[in-house]
Amino acid sequence: MLDKKLKEKIIPALMLVFTIIGLMSAIYLTDLYYSTESSDTICDINSTVSCTNLAQSEYSDIGPVPIALLGVVAYLAFLLISSLMLLPNFAKRICSCLTSKNLAKIMLILTSIGMLFTVYLIAVELIIQILCLGCFISWIATGALWILSFIQYHKV
Repeated sequence: MLDKKLKEKIIPALMLVFTIIGLMSAIYLTDLYYSTESSDTICDINSTVSCTNLAQSEYSDIGPVPIALLGVVAYLAFLLISSLMLLPNFAKRICSCLTSKNLAKIMLILTSIGMLFTVYLIAVELIIQILCLGCFISWIATGALWILSFIQYHKV
C-alpha cells in the first residue's frame, strides 16, 4: 500500500507527464510554423492528415501570434504549476498564497480555458478538413490535464 505522501503526489506527477508531452508537441508545431522548408514530416500522411499543411495555413495563428506558440506558453504555465504542486513546501516559501488548494484551483481554471480552446481548434480542423497528429497529441494532453485538474481540485 502506498503511503499518504506518495498518494498525494500521483496526480501532480501525472500532470507533469502530460504537460511535458503537450509541451513537446507544441514546440514541434511551433517549429513547423516557422519552418521555411516544405519537406514532409513524420505526421504528414497525406494532404488531409498533415501537421505541416495546418501549421503553415492561414488558420495557424491569431493575429501575429502562432497558435502553437500559445500552446508552448500554456504548457510552460502548466509545468510551473504542476511542479509547485509536487513541491508544496517550496511553493509556500515562494508565497503563502500558493497552497495546494489554490494551486489546484489555478490549474483547473487554466486547463478549463485550454480545454475550451482545444474544442475550438478541433472544430476548426474539422471545418477546414486538415487533421494534425501533433495537434491530436496536444488535445489528449490538454484533456488529460483538465480531468486530472478536476480530480485534484476536488481532492484537496
